[in-house]
Amino acid sequence: MPQPQVALLRGNNAPIGPLTDSQSKCVGSLGRERESVFKCFGPLTPPSLANLKSFDLRDATMRILLAIDPGLSNGVAILDQHADILLATEIVPIGEGARKRLPLAGLVDLIEQYGVTHAVVEDVSAMPRQGISSSFRFGRATGSLEGVLSALKIPTAFVRPAIWKKPLGIAGATKEGARCLALQRWPAAAHFFPRKKDHNRAEAALLGAYFVERLRVAA
Repeated sequence: MPQPQVALLRGNNAPIGPLTDSQSKCVGSLGRERESVFKCFGPLTPPSLANLKSFDLRDATMRILLAIDPGLSNGVAILDQHADILLATEIVPIGEGARKRLPLAGLVDLIEQYGVTHAVVEDVSAMPRQGISSSFRFGRATGSLEGVLSALKIPTAFVRPAIWKKPLGIAGATKEGARCLALQRWPAAAHFFPRKKDHNRAEAALLGAYFVERLRVAA
């Protein structure tokens, strides 16, 4: 049976239009993959989504979604059921060197303030040739984020980078490519991504938008 398809939409549900000259220059770092932004999403394949009881994809009750690009250098985005961005930010680590960690009381406050009902987290692993100390810090930060969601009993899905990046045309793209795509998709929310170092915020927002669209397809 063919999979239903849905076009990538702006947060206001209007289809993405042609790139302006300035946007083309920004998104040009995506190269030939830029055009795949306009393609429809393919089949939903991550087993973690298909098997997660909290996400009945035919009867989803998601209202406010928390999307996380995990790690010490992280990105956090909060979106509504229409994929409109309510917030995009990061959790700034405290401490120095090996003692760096994330102060997560603020994340709990955000979850309560916005009434988050569901979460999606990028299912990442340590980078090749990453040092032992760096891998430990990354794992501790990622685990602490997941621990907060588990403690608050928030239904959470995990999506591998290749699964959500490929349909958006940013698989293998530069970090700046993700930020440019976020600016293209949410021009009214450009204040969330003003700097090149805001690429983690952008990736979290795009992951959240991908997941919202997948719920729509499966509903």
